[in-house]
Amino acid sequence: MKYRKTGKTYVVSIEAGEEIVSSLRGLAKEERIRGARISGIGSLEDVELGFHLPEKGRYRKQFFTGQFDLNSLLGNISFEDASRPFLHVHAVIGDENFRTFSGHLLSAKVLTTAEIFIYSIGDEITSTTDDAGGASPWQL
Repeated sequence: MKYRKTGKTYVVSIEAGEEIVSSLRGLAKEERIRGARISGIGSLEDVELGFHLPEKGRYRKQFFTGQFDLNSLLGNISFEDASRPFLHVHAVIGDENFRTFSGHLLSAKVLTTAEIFIYSIGDEITSTTDDAGGASPWQL
């Protein structure tokens, strides 16, 4: 992963073979990003998406093998329980037949590149895990 900081914005390039979620979490930890917005595009393989089931307090997970365009990556970074970066990212991926799939991005390997902007708000957003539904709402 390569990145450059410009003002409050990080311009990030995640390289082929890197796991995207852990790379972003590592950057947030290294740079002490405690509140930010994320957007990006790229290409992925071995993608795991989740659909949140609050009544069960967990995610329904779906694994996708093969090559996918990362058509949209949107989300945020907060600080979970005031101890570690928490990434809440959603993705829309597309296959070679122009079908799309979307959900919480749980994991994925970058196929060629992922180009991502992280817009730091310059302040901390704290989230706390909700035991009842498994969500991590912001504590504002």
